[in-house]
Amino acid sequence: MPPLLGRAFPTDFKGTPPRIGGKEVRLWSWWQENFASFWELVYFDVKVGHGDVAEPGTPVNVARAWNDITRFRIDMVAFSDSEWLLVEFRLEAGPGALGSVQMYKTLWLADPPDDRPVRAIIVTDRSTVDLSAVAALGGTAMLIADI
Repeated sequence: MPPLLGRAFPTDFKGTPPRIGGKEVRLWSWWQENFASFWELVYFDVKVGHGDVAEPGTPVNVARAWNDITRFRIDMVAFSDSEWLLVEFRLEAGPGALGSVQMYKTLWLADPPDDRPVRAIIVTDRSTVDLSAVAALGGTAMLIADI
């Protein structure tokens, strides 16, 4: 199933992005201030994967909602003419952040919206040397925000 991008936002969007809450909004603000100018649009809460199928006999509207909430969700996807960027905003990123990004990228590549290349990054306030090294080996960049 292709990614469900949803509503496009301008890169100078002011406000709280959908489903990025609490202190992670500061990571979004840092990324926006430092990197948004390289991109044309951003999408928040992008769904990837197939999601789960509801039990037989489930009302159609409930089954649809169940499928929707069980799909994986990318915090943000940035778009340019030449590529896609999958972004995970995670305070104190650990192995779970890297696993999430690997899952998102794999599901994206399984049914991409077009033929542009895709990169994945984790924006965090801190990381370990080992996590950054493993991320780099798998092609994921770690951006350490000064927040």
